This record gives sequence, C-alpha cells and structure tokens, in this order.
Amino acid sequence: SYARILEHPWRGAEAYHFLLLSQRQLYAGMYIEALRTAIRLTEYDDFLSPTQVYSILALAAIATNNYNICSKAFIKLESLGSNEDKTRAQIEDLAIELFSKHAPKDAPSSSLICPNCDTENPDWVSSCINCSFNFLPSIATGRSMVDLEVCRFHSMHDTAV
Repeated sequence: SYARILEHPWRGAEAYHFLLLSQRQLYAGMYIEALRTAIRLTEYDDFLSPTQVYSILALAAIATNNYNICSKAFIKLESLGSNEDKTRAQIEDLAIELFSKHAPKDAPSSSLICPNCDTENPDWVSSCINCSFNFLPSIATGRSMVDLEVCRFHSMHDTAV
C-alpha cells in the first residue's frame, strides 16, 4: 500500500496525532472530546492498531454513557483475528457484564447541521448520516467542523485548521 502512503503523505502523521490527542483527552477527563477523537481514529485503521483504536473508543463511549457506540466497539474487538483466545474471552466477559447493566443506547448529544443536505447529526460523527458528506476534523480538538468557509480554506490550501 505504498501508493496510498505516497498519495496521502500526511495521513500517518494525522493518525498518530489523533491517537495521542484521544489518549490525552481521556487522561484529562475530557470524555466527550475523547469520544469524538476516538471515532475519528476509526478512519485510520490502515496506520493504527485496530485493537488500540477500538479499545480507546470503547473506553470513551463508556465514560460518556454512549453504550451503543461501546457495543459496536466491543463487536469489532471481538471480531479481530489478532486477539488471542484468552483476550477475546476477557472482552466477551466484560461485554456481558457491561451490557447486562446498560442497554446499548447512546446518551443525548449536541448536534451539527450538514452544510450539504441540512440534516441534523450527532456532533461526534465524522460524516453526515444522510448524505455521507465528510466533515473535516479540527486538528486541535478532533471535533468535526461544518463551517463551509473554513472547509473551503482547508481544501484550497490543504492545511490543518
């Protein structure tokens, strides 16, 4: 996949930046921000360990009471072929314990409006749930941005905002 790396040379740096940012946000108790950033991490599975990405996502989702997101992260963790049988069993046991106490529902969140189709989206998504319009990430916070002027500037100059 060297062609892909050459096509998007900064993608790996972005991946590790968001990984470090999500960990920093978790440790600082900024759980909503960590969830937003961890969701963004799932787009970088070509550079990052899926086990690490979905573990961070599950932790952030639990901390913010977003058990549907957590459930999906656990499903992904259970399905990864790289996990040993012992690890997979621990993940399954933890999932059973967690979801016997909490239904897989997400907590209410702020919303953002898609500039492409005017659909209201949860503020943690990285693309519109209706038209799949990709929201650019803030490099500083990991949060999705929908301001078209900022997006135009970003795409014209290909720099981080």
